[in-house]
Amino acid sequence: MAENTDDMMHINNWDVKTFERVFKALYPGLCAVADRMLKDEALGKDMAQEAFVRLWERREEVKDIAAVKAYLYKTVRNLCLNYLRDGQFREELLGELPDRSDEEFAETVIEEESVNALYAAIDRLPEQSERVMRLTLKGLGLQEIAEELAVSVNTVKTLKYNAIAALQKELGALVVMIFMWLEV
Repeated sequence: MAENTDDMMHINNWDVKTFERVFKALYPGLCAVADRMLKDEALGKDMAQEAFVRLWERREEVKDIAAVKAYLYKTVRNLCLNYLRDGQFREELLGELPDRSDEEFAETVIEEESVNALYAAIDRLPEQSERVMRLTLKGLGLQEIAEELAVSVNTVKTLKYNAIAALQKELGALVVMIFMWLEV
């Protein structure tokens, strides 16, 4: 489970351990954003890694986790746009470059951060509820989940209902929006 960046709020000492914590918490989201922009998972990972290299080089300038997140997302966005602009992209991406806007990028970041918040909250649920929610997010139906967990459909319904209630309590309206977005 990736560490919640909210637990780190201020970074007083940029040692390797602190950098690893930030990397583990933010790398998956940065990869997802870059992958969406470039439509290439491996290249997206390269861009996220490059953003962390640049952060390491400027680590003394950034002490607040919100500034770190903003710096990394902006760096990934700029790296991806530069890559596309500089002509190192595949032909089918050529027509997409003008359509990429700051708004679209912000939406992508918000979506990724929201999904990360949801998964972090799911990790804090009781074990059976966590498993039910993860299987639900994978697209399994009630009967399939019941078979997978060797429980009754009514047990799955109860676990799912209680899990959603707990998630709503923790995340508020965000849960409803995420489940609507994921069409679960």
